[in-house]
Amino acid sequence: MNIFSFLVKNLEGKVSASELDELFRKLFWDFEKITIVPIAWGFGGAGVVMVRPEKTIGSSRNEVVVKFGKKEIIEKEKDNFRKYVEGVLGGNRYTLISAFSKTSNLAGIVYSFVGGTTESLVRFDEYYKTSHIRNIENVVNNLFSSTCELCYNNKKMASMENLELFYRKFLNLKQEELEKSFNKHFKSTRGKNKDKKYVKFEEEQWLKFKGIEELLINPVYWLKKLNSKQRIRLFRYDTYFCINHGDMRGPNIFVDNQQHCWLIDFLLTQEGHILNDFAKLEVTVKFELLDYVNVETLNDLWIFEKNLLILDTFHDINKNNLLEIKSCSKEFLKAFHIIKKIREKAFQITNITNLNEYYVSLFFHSLKLCRSRVLPTYYKKTYALLSSALIAERLQAHLDAVE
Repeated sequence: MNIFSFLVKNLEGKVSASELDELFRKLFWDFEKITIVPIAWGFGGAGVVMVRPEKTIGSSRNEVVVKFGKKEIIEKEKDNFRKYVEGVLGGNRYTLISAFSKTSNLAGIVYSFVGGTTESLVRFDEYYKTSHIRNIENVVNNLFSSTCELCYNNKKMASMENLELFYRKFLNLKQEELEKSFNKHFKSTRGKNKDKKYVKFEEEQWLKFKGIEELLINPVYWLKKLNSKQRIRLFRYDTYFCINHGDMRGPNIFVDNQQHCWLIDFLLTQEGHILNDFAKLEVTVKFELLDYVNVETLNDLWIFEKNLLILDTFHDINKNNLLEIKSCSKEFLKAFHIIKKIREKAFQITNITNLNEYYVSLFFHSLKLCRSRVLPTYYKKTYALLSSALIAERLQAHLDAVE
């Protein structure tokens, strides 16, 4: 089986290996040979590969990254890059589209990394697993203070924004679909109400998780039942909008041996809430990179989340310590320190002091991952639901205090 026959299996729709071969020949028409190494598979019919092109056999140039897939998706990503990213990201180190081409059904983008060589670049998710906490903290610092610096420097004037409307639209969180997904994926988690009777979803306010004694708020039900006055108090903020990358996940961030960063995948890039990318990277660390998630550890994860939610302002972050987790492994400690660093950068860059605004962003991102293919296991989706429930509890406590 040749490489294109292998790659085309993961693409959605009826696409032939010969058409994918045609696309790569167009992208690298002036090279005699290319070597292709698969990196990741996106959602919506897209793939990402590393390519080493050679002008003449034995004389290769720097490797590049190619994203390919459905023509309309890749064209949208290219347009987003031209509109929002080109000339904005990275300072002396930035991502560049060095080629674009398309066929009848497919399109492809060639990403080059200015100021770096792909021989020394690794994906952030791979870097996270093998690197020391201090080095990962340096990556987070460089990502937001250098790579994305101009996005935050060019933010819009502060204005009153409805964050529920933004995140529901950005994350495609329709209430009916949330309820349907909840019933499909979390039947074993469905709990009892105060009368200790199992009830239908429309009446179900509480969730029961294995290993956790107390009942927790059902975040989907809670969100549905908020009245208009409560929604104003919880979701309207005098805040900033700026360019967001939109998908700060491990496969979309490349890191070199000096902890500098380059970004790819701009399909979701747009103007949005200034805390969006920070919150997205935090949920990536918790639900994708924290390698300590199964049903037997839910109590530890509950305590872990409680530690992350006890703060009221960004000023308190450095006072927070990870306590009371019986099996407090290196994985928990690593995730805890990296999340603290993400939040420190959010405060330093945005000057936003109210953590509730950040919790709102975390809440919607966590809800999204309860029903996302990004999380491949039931246990990780359960952790995302647990986190959503605890954030809802935290936001409800804020409501109770001001009402």
